[in-house]
Amino acid sequence: GHYTLSVSIDHCLFSDNVLDFSVFGSLTLYGIMPQFGTMSGGTVLSVFGTNFIFSSSLKCRFDMVEVSAIYISSNQIECTTPSWGHERLAEFAVTNNGVDFTILPSGFFFNEEI
Repeated sequence: GHYTLSVSIDHCLFSDNVLDFSVFGSLTLYGIMPQFGTMSGGTVLSVFGTNFIFSSSLKCRFDMVEVSAIYISSNQIECTTPSWGHERLAEFAVTNNGVDFTILPSGFFFNEEI
């Protein structure tokens, strides 16, 4: 929800300066489709979970490489994989605010093109 905060030292008079802020539920990840893609990048992932927020800070992360995400709904986002140097399983995570990341335990596998 959205809230407004003001300060009082006597419980009667409150400051004219107020702070608006929002509180959201914890982001939960259920899965991604597909779960693997080529090292050249460009694979569009559908990411499923709860409490995604329409925000400029909405991002996907592959190990330490962050990419922008596209908000579809509070239960789905999309992101495109970056190019990757070698075949491996990468940690996959999502953030709503650019600071707090939620990790998907299964990760994302980058494989060689066939």
